[in-house]
Amino acid sequence: RAMDLAFKDLKYCIFIYLDDLMVFSKRRGDHIYHLEQVLARCRKHGISLNPKKCIFGVIE
Repeated sequence: RAMDLAFKDLKYCIFIYLDDLMVFSKRRGDHIYHLEQVLARCRKHGISLNPKKCIFGVIE
C-alpha cells in the first residue's frame, strides 16, 4: 500500500486506516514535531489532505 510505504518509518506516531491518518503523541511539543514530519511526508509523496476532514489538537 502506498500510504504504508510513505509513512513506514513514522509508525511510532501515526495510525493509518485505509486512507485516513491519525497522528498521536504523548506531549504537545512532540505532537507538533510529529505533525510537521507527517505533513512534510504528505508533500513529498503528493498526498493531499481534505481540510474539511482534518481535525487538529484533539485530546483523547
